[in-house]
Amino acid sequence: MWWQYTRVALGTVYPLLKNGSRRLKEILYAGYAWTLLMIMAPPLWCVVAILPRQSWCWAAVRLAARLLVRLSGTTLHVRGLKNLLGDGKRVIVANHASYLDTFLLSAALPIQPVYVAKSELLQSFISRIFLQRLGVMFVERYNVQKGVTGA
Repeated sequence: MWWQYTRVALGTVYPLLKNGSRRLKEILYAGYAWTLLMIMAPPLWCVVAILPRQSWCWAAVRLAARLLVRLSGTTLHVRGLKNLLGDGKRVIVANHASYLDTFLLSAALPIQPVYVAKSELLQSFISRIFLQRLGVMFVERYNVQKGVTGA
């Protein structure tokens, strides 16, 4: 009887250890990726803050984003890129889940985009300088009239 309890208990330990091991790997990888981003962010901010041309700022952001993708081992696939090339203006709408989405779009797109961001980002010196140097357009989210005017 005690052997049956022992077998059941041991049978649950292996899946727990396996899941725990997988979770630990995920946490370590996330820490590694965030460390890369935190190491790259301050120099990139400084470069963008001092470069005289917006196109050079975007080139720096694109280079940093591609370096982050490569160093983090992330696979980035782009489909339909030919639809963005050529004459005329294009609108890409992305319902982003994080602030990294625009960074990854910068890595993927060969064009200099114009991003739209919430006006609350103007309140922070760090985000304001960085985003203004990139030509980001700010819109008011909570005042409908101002939001429509901004759009």
